[in-house]
Amino acid sequence: MARVNHRLERLYDAIESGSIPMADLAPRIRELKLRHQKLNERKLQVEQQLSDRHIELASPEILSRYVNDLRKLLMVSELTEKRAFIRSFVQSIRVVGDEATLTYVMPLNGLIEQRIGVLPIVQYGGQYRT
Repeated sequence: MARVNHRLERLYDAIESGSIPMADLAPRIRELKLRHQKLNERKLQVEQQLSDRHIELASPEILSRYVNDLRKLLMVSELTEKRAFIRSFVQSIRVVGDEATLTYVMPLNGLIEQRIGVLPIVQYGGQYRT
């Protein structure tokens, strides 16, 4: 649309300056105006389609089935497979005191950060023994 508008402006400038007769430019102006109208109609259609789009959330039953499937997958997988799976969506885990901040990526929502409490760490045997 910007390109069409720019071309129209150049044609109007040519008419105003008198360098080209109006009769020579009239067909081209009509053609560009028609193209501009079609582009504008298409723009409105696309905007309407985008505004009509919405994401339907999965029902609790479907979500529960997915969680169970993933739990089973993690139970039978090797350690390297488990780590690779978790790394595919967990970006970072930061622990400060008794609070952990988990940053992960959800396919539909993008980056999410969530804070959760952590269990206390108990050390046995002093500073150098575990």
